[in-house]
Amino acid sequence: MTDIQTLNEKLATKGATALSLEEVISVTLHIHPHVMSHILELCGGLGGLFHLTDTRIRAITELDSGEQNRLIGLIDVVRRFNTQNPNQRTVIRTPDEAAALVRDMGDLLQEQVRVILLDTQSRVMDVVTVYVGTLDMSALRGAEIYREAILRGSASIILVHNHPSGAPQPSPEDVQATRGLAAAGKLLAIPLRDHLIIGREGWVSLRNLGLM
Repeated sequence: MTDIQTLNEKLATKGATALSLEEVISVTLHIHPHVMSHILELCGGLGGLFHLTDTRIRAITELDSGEQNRLIGLIDVVRRFNTQNPNQRTVIRTPDEAAALVRDMGDLLQEQVRVILLDTQSRVMDVVTVYVGTLDMSALRGAEIYREAILRGSASIILVHNHPSGAPQPSPEDVQATRGLAAAGKLLAIPLRDHLIIGREGWVSLRNLGLM
């Protein structure tokens, strides 16, 4: 069975192109190749790997804490690169794609509000956390939600918040706040494309529900 030392020797003598995808990741993170191969198989390949949440990575018993930390770090580096390099940015065309970008929010124990900043081609510029703690949606102000969008020149935004209780169904306060923020977006010429609510039981799009 190939081990890390053998892969390092192969990399040194033949270059990275001689290694398979799981072997490159194994060398980079110092995770045994058969473990990395198993993880990639479970999550459906490289795309699924980079959608793993921190909580799910911590639950992989085949990895020790150091290996888990390195995998979490790699995923974060890739996510940051995708939002900073315009040619590599993730494109958001559907609520499903937006939900996949923030799926880690379903595991959070505290309420959070995030704003997905989009450019004119619906590419993700950044995902900004604007609130953490006990959430009163009616108290959210447009200035807080749109601040980064204005500073960064975003063309539109998607609002996301989570329900730690698990159920993602919107409350009347969620709907009222969404409509107020959408009105503010029209005045600022930065449309609110959608409002997603994420929970352990799934997610909902207020636009899909016809509530905005």
